[in-house]
Amino acid sequence: SEAKRLLTGLDEYTVLDFDFKNVDEVGQGFCDEIFRVYGNRNPGKILSYHGASEVVRYMIERSRILGI
Repeated sequence: SEAKRLLTGLDEYTVLDFDFKNVDEVGQGFCDEIFRVYGNRNPGKILSYHGASEVVRYMIERSRILGI
């Protein structure tokens, strides 16, 4: 539900760049909702991120690749 709240009101933007600076960890469901579910529902959007630690980057890429 946190990811859904984060995405609320972003429909007018084409590029969404998420800053994960100072974020130590994220849940699988959070990444899945943003990078797989939202991405699949909005194929015209470009979803990117920066500032992610190795742990956060792993969760994001896992959601993108495995679709979990």
